[in-house]
Amino acid sequence: MNYTLYELSLGAALVLMLFFAAYFLAAKTPDKPIFDNYVRSRRIMGGLC
Repeated sequence: MNYTLYELSLGAALVLMLFFAAYFLAAKTPDKPIFDNYVRSRRIMGGLC
């Protein structure tokens, strides 16, 4: 097994998770009340990463 490739893929996955967490927490979202569940789910997904 190629451990260097394995370590690099884990590093890439970590970078992607951090990017999406920041995006889910900081991106613009609609202010209408109908989108409350959508905004809450984005905050949950961003907080879990």
